Amino acid sequence: MTKKSFLSRIALLGCIGYLPASGTIASLCMIPLLCLIHYMSVPLVAQGVLIVIFSVASFFIIRTILPFFVDNDPSEIVLDECVGMMIATYALPVSWLTFFLAFMLFRLLDISKFFGVSSFERLPGAWGVLGDDIAAACITNIILRFIVPLACQ
Repeated sequence: MTKKSFLSRIALLGCIGYLPASGTIASLCMIPLLCLIHYMSVPLVAQGVLIVIFSVASFFIIRTILPFFVDNDPSEIVLDECVGMMIATYALPVSWLTFFLAFMLFRLLDISKFFGVSSFERLPGAWGVLGDDIAAACITNIILRFIVPLACQ
């Protein structure tokens, strides 16, 4: 297996990148992993470090394989959605409602590009591929910090 092939499989999460609604499916696939991380009582600092490491690794993987695609932000690359879901749920209360709201709001913001998310997509190369997802995830996390406590009362 070549380096390009190996990194492509990671960035596309195997064959998920070739499925219809691949970003949505990749975001859904992250929920069991996020539940596991939260239920293993991984400290928030360690979760934050994990997010940073995963984000940096994702950047380099995307930067390496991006030249093999025609589009600036190919829909086949779904590793950015995984980073987004990690950020969207960071340090929030763990419940099915939290994960559902995080998933729905993150996908809404990532697809619609509201609140200036589209400006991050215009960044060059891997910055743009990851930028809009990170921005959508940060906005999701901030909004959920207000909504989740109200919804859980």
